[in-house]
Amino acid sequence: MNENVTRRDFITGLCSKNSFKKVLMAWQGFNQEIKKPKVSSCDEAAILLGKKLERAKSQKT
Repeated sequence: MNENVTRRDFITGLCSKNSFKKVLMAWQGFNQEIKKPKVSSCDEAAILLGKKLERAKSQKT
């Protein structure tokens, strides 16, 4: 992921260019330990994905 792209831009892009199902699939792939995330909206998926990305990013440094 390009560092210049903000998380919001990334999530907005995910949700606008792909179906909600694809966003969920991407989120599930990123978050393997949770088989079926209980989210009801693209925003919820974005928030969870964003948190996961932030944790992954902070672990790298």
